[in-house]
Amino acid sequence: AIAIVQRLRGSVLRLATDRHGCRVLQGALEVAPPALQVQLAFELQGHVKECVEHMHGNFVVQKCIERLPGGALDFLVQEIECHIEYLSAHPYGCRAVQRLFERATPRQLKDLVARLLRCVPKLARHTYGNIVLRHAIAHWSAEASKHIVSSLLEAGDFFELGRHRSASLVLERCLETASVGKYASALEPERAAIVRAALWRPVAPGVQVGGSRMSPLQELSLDNFGNYLVQRIVQCSVGREREEVRQQLLAVESALMHSSGGKHVLAALHRQQASTGKGSGKQAKQQTERKQHKQPKQQKQQPQQQQQ
Repeated sequence: AIAIVQRLRGSVLRLATDRHGCRVLQGALEVAPPALQVQLAFELQGHVKECVEHMHGNFVVQKCIERLPGGALDFLVQEIECHIEYLSAHPYGCRAVQRLFERATPRQLKDLVARLLRCVPKLARHTYGNIVLRHAIAHWSAEASKHIVSSLLEAGDFFELGRHRSASLVLERCLETASVGKYASALEPERAAIVRAALWRPVAPGVQVGGSRMSPLQELSLDNFGNYLVQRIVQCSVGREREEVRQQLLAVESALMHSSGGKHVLAALHRQQASTGKGSGKQAKQQTERKQHKQPKQQKQQPQQQQQ
């Protein structure tokens, strides 16, 4: 097998962008000894971006990142670093960036991370960029995650971020990482900051309900994408803020019951109440179900009254 792999030398770049050749290379990188792996991978030097963009070549670069000895990753990191914003938002490039987060050392990633952190607000709103940021939060240090949260909260309106299809997913991952896992205690201020931003908006009037302005939390609970973030906030809130979250959501319970996303928020609230023993989650759920059953009956009676 080693003799066959050695015969691939000199043809790596051509094979990497071939539909069948890329599979041969991936298999070769799996079985080759470390020294031969490095020799094959170095044939891509100067062409890493080209391969990462390619529908077949990106798989070869990913395999190189996964299999090469850590010290041999430097040239891959450097070439990807030069185009980090572009590749993070690329449908194939984002995959290679994620593999680097998993394998490269903090020393190797230092400059790459610094460049990427300058693009957080833009990437958070991008279809592929948000995936890179979520993966980064799971693998970077607490300091990098802190920077991502602060960049998002300083970038603009929390309601706009929370209702965005991609950015809301990044905020969810931030809350999750700040609530459980090895960085939870270090990220407690960031978790609290996200919850505070959801509970209160200092500027810009919101939707009017019952004559009073709704908070971002209440507005997002009625949004197709925002309701998932609100469910995560319900799960991750603690202490006094948890009670405030509960009160704000119960204040718009009627509107939530008529919203598909709002029903999921209420279900999450009932589960949270039941798990903490605060109130009777079962009774609250039964009360909600009774209200939902009553509404259709009232709607059916109206046509009968009009016919009379």
